[in-house]
Amino acid sequence: MRMKQKTKSIVTALLLGVLCAVTLSAVITVPDWETARADLLIGMQYETTGLDLDAVPGWLAALVMLHQNFPLDGWAWGPAAAGLAVLLCWVRGQREAKPKRTELVLSIVFGIAEVLGLSICKLGSWAFVFKNPYQLCVGVLCMAGYAVLFYHAVWGLYALLGRSRTGGEDFPQTRFAAWFAKAPGRASSLLIGAAWLPWVAVFWPGSVDWDSWGQISQVLGVQEMTAHHTVLSTWLHGWLFRLGRALGSDNLGVFLYIVLQFLVCAWVFGQVTAFAARLGCSRGVQYAVTAFFALDPIWGAFIQTQVKDTLYTGLFVLFVLKTADLLLFPQEWQGSRPRMTAYAVLGVLCCLLRKNGIYAVVPMLLASAFTVSEKRLRRPVLAVLLAVCIGSFGFDTFTEKVLDIPAGSVGEALSVPMQQTARYIRDYGNEVTDGERTAIEKVLDYDAIAQSYMPELSDGVKQYYKNPGKGDLARYMLVWAKMLLKHPVCYFEATHANSHGYYTITKCRAINDYYTFNNDICMEMSEMNVHYLDKSGYLRYAFVQALSAFEKLPLVGLTTSIGFMAWLTAVLGLWLARCKAKPVLPVFIGLGIFWLTCIASPVNDCMRYFLPVAGCLPLVFCLAAVFSREKSEITV
Repeated sequence: MRMKQKTKSIVTALLLGVLCAVTLSAVITVPDWETARADLLIGMQYETTGLDLDAVPGWLAALVMLHQNFPLDGWAWGPAAAGLAVLLCWVRGQREAKPKRTELVLSIVFGIAEVLGLSICKLGSWAFVFKNPYQLCVGVLCMAGYAVLFYHAVWGLYALLGRSRTGGEDFPQTRFAAWFAKAPGRASSLLIGAAWLPWVAVFWPGSVDWDSWGQISQVLGVQEMTAHHTVLSTWLHGWLFRLGRALGSDNLGVFLYIVLQFLVCAWVFGQVTAFAARLGCSRGVQYAVTAFFALDPIWGAFIQTQVKDTLYTGLFVLFVLKTADLLLFPQEWQGSRPRMTAYAVLGVLCCLLRKNGIYAVVPMLLASAFTVSEKRLRRPVLAVLLAVCIGSFGFDTFTEKVLDIPAGSVGEALSVPMQQTARYIRDYGNEVTDGERTAIEKVLDYDAIAQSYMPELSDGVKQYYKNPGKGDLARYMLVWAKMLLKHPVCYFEATHANSHGYYTITKCRAINDYYTFNNDICMEMSEMNVHYLDKSGYLRYAFVQALSAFEKLPLVGLTTSIGFMAWLTAVLGLWLARCKAKPVLPVFIGLGIFWLTCIASPVNDCMRYFLPVAGCLPLVFCLAAVFSREKSEITV
C-alpha cells in the first residue's frame, strides 16, 4: 500500500513538474499560420498522397502551431522538469504545511494574473489568451501551470516557516558573529553602509531625476512653487542644494541630500535587523535581512539617486517598525510620552513627505488603536492619530492659504480614466460622437492624446490636461462612463497595461528604472552645474550592467521584481493570519494601501513607487518567521 502511494506521489510530482517546465518555457506570442504551414510542409515532405493545406483540420493546425508557443527543442527543459519534479515531490511530502483553500484560490488568481500580465506586456493586449479558441486553450494551460507553481511555492514556504525556531545558534561562534551579536543594529547599519559606499563613490555627487530637478528648480525660483511633490519634500531638496551652492558647489548641494538619505536609510535598515534580534529570530535571519539591504543592488542604486522616495522609504519603514513594536511590546509604551511624541512626529513626516502617505498612516494607526492588547494604550494611539491628522492638514492649509503655494493639479488623480480615454480613441475613434468629442476636448486635447498614448506611462496623456472647471469635468466623466459600457475590455486592458508590473512577475519597462543618470538638458535650462566625477561613464555603466545581470540571476534576481515582492508580502500576510497573529495585521493595511496606490499611479512597474513596500518586506518576513501555528505570542 505504501509503495503504491509513493509511486502515485512520484508520478503526480513528475506530471506537475512537466506542466510547470512547459509553462515556464512558453513564448508569449500568437502563432503565425504561414509559419505553421511551412512547418507542416516540412513534416509532410515525403508524403506521396498530396496535402491540401487549405483543408487542414483545426486540431492538426493547433498541434503544428504548438511549436511556436512551446519550442522545446533544447535539452535543458528535460532536466528542468525533472528538477522541478524532485522539488515538488519534497514539498508535497510536507503534509503538516499544506495550504488551505484560501491559498488555492490565491494560486488560481496568480495564474490568471501572471498569464494576462505577460500577454499585455509582450503583445499589448490579451490576445495570447482570447485571440481564438487555440489561444484560449494555450492560455488556460499556462494559467494552470503558474497556479501549480505558485501553490507549491507557498506550500514550501509554509513548510520552511513552520520549521523556524527562535534563538537558535545556527552559525559557529566567530569573531564576526560575536561582534554582530553584541549590537546587531549597529553592525547591520555599518555593513549596509559599507556595501552602499561604492555606489555613492562611482556616481558622486549623485544622480538627479526629473522630479528632483523640478523640486530644486522651484526653490531656486526657476519654476513656480507648487505642492505637486509635497512642499516639505521640495523645501528639503531645494534648501540643501542652496546650502551646497552657498558653500561653492552645486555638486555639494546634491551630495548633501545623498548623505542625508544614506545615513537615515542605513540606520533604519539596521534597526530592522535589531528588531529581528529582539524578536528572537535566528542569526541566519538577521544576516539575511542585512544582506537584502546591503547586497540587493536596488538599494545601492536608489541611495545614490536624489529622489524623494528613497528618504521616504527609510522613514516609512521606521514607522512600520515602531507600529509593530507598539503592538507586540505594548507594556514598554505604556506611560512613555517621549516615545509617543516621537511616534506622532514620525507619522506626520510620513504624511508630509509623500502625498499618498496619509492614506497608509491613518488607517494603520486607527487599526492599531483597536488591536493593541493594552487597552490603556488606545487613547494615546488615538491621540497620535489626531496629531497626525492635525499636523498633516494644518501644514497643507498653511502652505496653501498663508504661503499661497497652489495645490497640485487634479489631473494627477485622473491617470486611470485619461489612459482609458486615450486607448479608446486610439482603438475606436471612429465610434466617438461629436458630443462625446466636445466633452473630451474640454478636458484633454482630443487629437493629441491618441498619438501620445503610451500603455505603461500616462505622462504622454496627462500633459494635455486642461485644468477644466467642475462642470466640464463632470460632463467628461459621464462620457467616460458611456464609453466604458460600449467597450469595457478596452478600458480593462488600458488599466492593466498601466499597472500589471505591480502584480505580474515580469520586467516590462525598458527605460532606466533606477535613475542612474543626470538629466543634463534640464540642468542646463536651470543653470545648475551638476556633473559626475566619473566623466567617462565607464564605471557607472559597469555598475548599471551589473545590476541588470543581477536581475536575471535565478531566484535571487526575483528580489528586484516588484510583482514577486508584492505576492511574497501577500503570502506572508496569509501565513500570519493562519497563525492568528492578530497583533501585527494592522501593518498590512498600510502596505496594502501603498500597493493599491501603485496600481493607480501614472507609471507601470516603477520601483521607486513600490520602494516603501519593498523596504518593509524583511520586517514582514521576520514577523512570519517568529509566529508559528503553535505559538501566537512573543515572549521577551
